[in-house]
Amino acid sequence: MFMIDRFKYSLFFKYFICFFIFSGFYAILGFVISFFGYDFTRWYSVPVRVIASLFMVVLIVKKIKIKLNILFYFILIFLLYILATYLVDYYGQLEESDLKIDYIMYLIIYCIVPFLFFSYMNYSEIRDLLIKTTILSGLALSISSIFLYKDLLVSGIARISFLQYESDQGFLSPLALSYASSLTIVICFCKIINLREGKELLVLLPTLILSFVPFSLGASRGSLLTLFFSILFYFILVKNVKSKVKIISILPFSLIGMIIFSNKMGSAVFDRFLGIGQSYEANDTSVTLRLGQWNQAFEYIEMSPILGGHFLTEGVYPHNSVLEIFMGQGFVLFCLFLFFIFYFFYNISKFTIKYNDYLILVFFMHGLIMSLFSGSINTAILLFISFGLYFSATRDLKSRNV
Repeated sequence: MFMIDRFKYSLFFKYFICFFIFSGFYAILGFVISFFGYDFTRWYSVPVRVIASLFMVVLIVKKIKIKLNILFYFILIFLLYILATYLVDYYGQLEESDLKIDYIMYLIIYCIVPFLFFSYMNYSEIRDLLIKTTILSGLALSISSIFLYKDLLVSGIARISFLQYESDQGFLSPLALSYASSLTIVICFCKIINLREGKELLVLLPTLILSFVPFSLGASRGSLLTLFFSILFYFILVKNVKSKVKIISILPFSLIGMIIFSNKMGSAVFDRFLGIGQSYEANDTSVTLRLGQWNQAFEYIEMSPILGGHFLTEGVYPHNSVLEIFMGQGFVLFCLFLFFIFYFFYNISKFTIKYNDYLILVFFMHGLIMSLFSGSINTAILLFISFGLYFSATRDLKSRNV
C-alpha cells in the first residue's frame, strides 16, 4: 500500500511539474487575473513556482545516485558559475548593483532545477507525460486568453502589446503567450503527423486551431521563427517518407489558414515579421529598442571581453543570451555556451533522425530561438529542459542497449 501511495504521489508531482513548467503557468495566471485582479498574482505565481521546484527537488533526490554524462556536469558548473557571478554582483555591491534578486531566483527556478529534474527522469515516462501536459496546458492557455482578452478581441485590437495587463510581475507577457502557443501548435502538428488513432484528432485539432488565438495576441516575430524552424528541421530530419508526405500535404493549408486568421484578428504577425526594415525606418520601438540593447551589449563586451561583469542593457536583459553571457560572464563562458548549442543541435538532430522523436527537437528549437531573440539566460527554461531530456533519453537508450 505504501509503495502504491508513493507511486501516486510521484506521478502527481510529475503531472504538476509538467503542466506548470511553461504554458500551464500562464494559462492559470490568466484566469487568476480575470477573477481576482492583478494584485492577487503574487499569491498564485510565487507558491506555484516554489511548489513545482520543491516537487522537482524531491524527485531529483530519489534519483541522485544515477550516473550521468560528463557534459551534464559541465553544464551544471556553467549554470552555477553564472549564479555565483549574480550573487557576487548583488551582494557585493548592494546599492550599486543593477541586478534584482529576481534574476537569482529565476536562474535557480527556471534553469538549474528543471535541468536537473529532466536529466534524472526516465525519458520514456516523462516524454509521454510532457507531450500530454503540453497539449492540455496549451488548450487551457487558449481558453484563458480568450476569456481574459475577450473585450480586446471584440474591439478589434488583437495584439496585447497595444494593451498590457499590469500585475506585480509586469503583465501577462505577449512573449510568453506567443512562444507557449507556438510550442503547443508544433507539438500538436507533429503529433498529428505521427497519429495512430484518428480519435485523438478530436483533441489535437481544436487545440491547434485555438492556439492561434494566444499566438496572434502575442504576435512575436521570434515565435514565428520557432514555428518555421521547428517544422522545417523536423521535415528535414524525419526519415519516414509517409510523414514527409503528410507534412507537405498539410503545411500549405495550415500556412494559408494562419495568414487568414492573423489578418482577420488584426494582429498582422506576418506583416510585422516581413516588414522589419520598414519598422526600423518608422522608428518602431519593438525594433529600435532591441537593436539599442544589442549595441550596448557589444560596447560592454569591448570594455571587458575576458571577465565580463555587465548584466543589463538599458536596465533590462539584452534579449539575446549569447550576448548576455559574453558581456556578463566573459569570453570563456561565451565559448562554452556556443559549444553547448552546437553540440546539442548536432546530437539532437541525430537522435531525431534515428528514433523519429520530435519532442526534444521542438523544445530545443523553441528554447534556442527564444534565447536568441526574446529571452534571458536566467529564464531559458525550454532550452535547459531540452538539454535535460537529451541526457535522459540517451541514458535510457544506453541502459536498454538500443
